[in-house]
Amino acid sequence: MKRLLFLGHRWLGILLCLLLVLWSFSGLLMIYAGPSSISESTRLAHAPALTPAASWLSAGEPGGWACRPPTARPARRDCWCRPESRSG
Repeated sequence: MKRLLFLGHRWLGILLCLLLVLWSFSGLLMIYAGPSSISESTRLAHAPALTPAASWLSAGEPGGWACRPPTARPARRDCWCRPESRSG
């Protein structure tokens, strides 16, 4: 049982090592290879068209994202990050 655990741990480490090497190599490739040579007009010509749905909200409609004032009381009174809860 112990030998099986050691072998499993070894092969799992080898597989994870190979995965991280591939991940690092692809990151370096993305950094140094530069963007593709496809022009913006070609990319936009082949992109799917976005048709607005009836459930979408415009920027001025009520019920969308809005800035709201913070609540009167904090959710936790013993939070270490609030100045009034620090002792000293």
